[in-house]
Amino acid sequence: MISSIIILFIVFLIVYLTPRNYEKLYEIDKFVITERYLKDDQSYYYTFKNDDNSFEYILNAKYTNKRKLIDKITVFELNDGYCFLPTGKYLQFVPLCQINGELLDYHLVDELKEKIDSMFYEKVVMLDDNYQNIGISNLNNRKYLIWNYDSFYYLDEQQAKKLKIFATDYYQISLATKINNYLFIPNYDDKYKFSKAYVININNQKINTWNLKKEIYFESRILGTYNKSIYLLDEKEEKLYELVPHKMKFRQIKGKILKNNELLSVDIKDIINKNLEFEYDNIFKYEIINHKLYMVFNNTKLLLSNKDVDKIVDVIDNEVYYLSQDSLYVYSKFKGEVKLLTNFEWSFNNNNIIFIY
Repeated sequence: MISSIIILFIVFLIVYLTPRNYEKLYEIDKFVITERYLKDDQSYYYTFKNDDNSFEYILNAKYTNKRKLIDKITVFELNDGYCFLPTGKYLQFVPLCQINGELLDYHLVDELKEKIDSMFYEKVVMLDDNYQNIGISNLNNRKYLIWNYDSFYYLDEQQAKKLKIFATDYYQISLATKINNYLFIPNYDDKYKFSKAYVININNQKINTWNLKKEIYFESRILGTYNKSIYLLDEKEEKLYELVPHKMKFRQIKGKILKNNELLSVDIKDIINKNLEFEYDNIFKYEIINHKLYMVFNNTKLLLSNKDVDKIVDVIDNEVYYLSQDSLYVYSKFKGEVKLLTNFEWSFNNNNIIFIY
């Protein structure tokens, strides 16, 4: 009997603590709140409605079996709008702001800084360094490969050096692809077709030569990456290859497209004719709209920068890296916008030239 009770108790705990989808509707401080948890995304989704305004918010956070997680909402009235801060015991929110009818990141609201705790503004240490005419303001604890027409400049917190690749300058290396801790680069010294490639290990900056024993046309494109593989489509030969750079192995495969985190079989002619590519399910989506950078989810657009943005370079761990004129920036939730690197070359060539790890 005691054993049965223990087993039942264990089962109860497992059921009680296992994440599961739910939705709750409640009201706090004149805000109508919809609280949802989606276990597949491991995220909380919130909608805040106040008068005629609606705010949506996504929060990556550890699951709790508690419900109605917001205890209080503090409103900060401003000259041209307002911000509000939801608070609760189990989740940590940031202020949400609407100024002149537009939703924007709270770091862009100078008036708010005097009204909220300094904990919401993570201190950023700025550098004043330089390497090969690249101004270094901050590296954000990342590693960088920066293309310089025949070589890469490698930068991290401890060192900066040049990694020579080619004997000739190449303005673009459109097939170069980042995959996990590696960078795959076809041998652009070949003409029309390549049968050799290079693989850079970002951890030790070693460059390995990969003899493919197969000729692939440069009239190819990268469909995407998945797990440890790169999927390269030779459109001229109508052949798809799966490349695994860290093992320097590859194989020809039938048509595949990634959708809903699953590789689906698709005719190669359809991939070519419909210009298909891999689709990734990212909770946070970033878009450039009228030269401005926004975080977009459902019907909500949140302005992240007042600068004119030319290109999104990468999204890593919910941080977005982007180019504005000659400078590379990062946006993160608590730091806001941080200037990282400056290079005059980026003013007129921002194609496929910066890889971040």
